[in-house]
Formats: sequence, structure tokens, C-alpha cells
Amino acid sequence: MDGHDCVGLIVLAAEHLVRLRGVHLCLEIVEATGQIGSDIFAGIGPLDEHAEIIGALDRVLGLICLVGTFFGAVALVFTELIPYRWGAGFAGLLSFLLGLYLMGLGRRVARLEEGARESQVMLSVLLLFFPPFLTAFGIYALIVMTSDRARGAAIVGIFHDDEVREAVADRVFDLAKERAAA
Repeated sequence: MDGHDCVGLIVLAAEHLVRLRGVHLCLEIVEATGQIGSDIFAGIGPLDEHAEIIGALDRVLGLICLVGTFFGAVALVFTELIPYRWGAGFAGLLSFLLGLYLMGLGRRVARLEEGARESQVMLSVLLLFFPPFLTAFGIYALIVMTSDRARGAAIVGIFHDDEVREAVADRVFDLAKERAAA
């Protein structure tokens, strides 16, 4: 009862008392704002779905960078008259390396592998400086990858009612199946 567990120090049945009805309504409004929390995508779907979306977008960016490598190679090989052709060739090499990195990161993020979250957060911060699409992608990835679920926070519950379990749980670990396998 330290105030951080959403349980007040004094519990009153204020809805039954005429004079304290307004206080009860104010307390409900204040408590409702505190229940919003940091994970604003909680109602949309589990973390796995968001990680797959972010991984797919990383792979698309990787493919775009790999296509950009082609243009850098063309500038390096076929254009003798361009004074900055070595710069274009270097940009092509940089684009190739970035494309390979993004393809690998997309695969790692989609599988939620160790270290992928930190790399995605770093990349998302860099993407904030490239509007409009990359900024939106960076914001989305930052919100998802810095949420409580992405950091590994979990709430474990035992549900005996199948309907409630399906409505509430993101993942289900069935002990009966594990015991049968052992």
C-alpha cells in the first residue's frame, strides 16, 4: 500500500453517500488516467506482432539501401566525367553495408532475439531525423521497443477459465502439455 499499486490508503463506499458522490467521481477520473500506462499499443496486439511489423519495415529499408548500392556502382564505373564519382562509389558501399545490417536487424527484431531491441532503439533514434516516413517509423519503433513488454516485464497469471485466458493473455504456457512431454 505504497500508493504505486493503484490502491488508495482509505477505501470509502462514496457512491452510497450523497455528499461524497462528487468526490467518488473525481477519484474515478483520476484513477482512469493513471491506468493508461506506458504501453499505448496494448489493445492492438501482442508484442510479437509489432516486432514482426518493425522487422519487415527494417528489411524493406535494407532492400532500398541495397538498390541504392546499384546506383553508386553505376556512378563509379560508367561515369568518367563526374568529378565526385568516388564519393558516389563510397556512398554506394556505405549503402550496401547499411542494407546488409538492416536486413539482419529486421530478422533479429522479428524473432525478438537478444540485443535486437537495443539495436532497434538506436536505429529508431537516428531515423527521427529523416522525415516524414522514417520519422514515423522511428516513433513507432521507439514506442514499441521501449514499452514494458519489450523490456521483458511480464505479468504471470493462472487462469482456470478458458474464455478469460483467451481475452487477457498475450501468451499461454500450458503446464499440462509440458508435463506430458517430460
